[in-house]
Amino acid sequence: MLRFDPLPAKNRGLLWGGVVLGAGVLIALGWYTVHRPFSFTAYLLGLGWFLLAVLWVVYTYRVWALERLRYEVDRNGLYVRWGWATFTLPMPMMEEVHPPGLSLSLPQRWWQWPASYVGRWDVGEKKLFLFSSRPVEEMWFFCGPQVCVGVSPQDGQGLVKALNDRRRLGLTREHTLGWQYPSLLQHAFWQDTVALIALASGLLLLIALWGEVASRSMYPILRRTATVATLLLLGDWLLGWSLYRRERVLALTLWWTGSALLLVFLIHLWTGP
Repeated sequence: MLRFDPLPAKNRGLLWGGVVLGAGVLIALGWYTVHRPFSFTAYLLGLGWFLLAVLWVVYTYRVWALERLRYEVDRNGLYVRWGWATFTLPMPMMEEVHPPGLSLSLPQRWWQWPASYVGRWDVGEKKLFLFSSRPVEEMWFFCGPQVCVGVSPQDGQGLVKALNDRRRLGLTREHTLGWQYPSLLQHAFWQDTVALIALASGLLLLIALWGEVASRSMYPILRRTATVATLLLLGDWLLGWSLYRRERVLALTLWWTGSALLLVFLIHLWTGP
């Protein structure tokens, strides 16, 4: 398998600087939050820290994935390494090659930043997949009747030649268009809507519980009770995960029971004296 590196992303140093700056902000905000007295303000700061941490993880992953972007070629197709996943364009689906200079206007999506030229768009009846470190006019496009893939290799001519050379040798294996993920991300759990809703509801109820407790911070016993409830819910999640493969129904029962207990406690806080 032959590998091709992409053109380096513009403002690469600024992108990694954003990772470092974000980490510094999270550390400073976390330190400030944990050293404040427990109150509703501290709760809001903690919730803000959590949301910022999620955004920072997503941003950092996309910067790292952009850094590791690679294009690979064999007799069966073109493979794009993006983060922990691989996108495959089978050889039979490549019928046309368009060199850089193609004029194409695509809507910008803020949630794709900093990898603004990685994602999927629909252009007419075709699906357009971009895996590029540069704008559209600098991309090579490999197209078939229903799909186009845009890439930005340093050696575009070499990539096209490698594909043509291997096409003449014939296929050794038939692939399907699409993503290949690590085994952990292919776990049946990620397609289990009931399980995901159970865990998401538990998380949301836990956030609501701590908000309610923080609004009554003058009662220390409520904070201790919320801490115990948090530890019990975490134990419930871990036990359910360990049982999920063998006893899915039991795992779901545990997760929904944990959410129900939090809901009961919240209702007691809302309706009690």
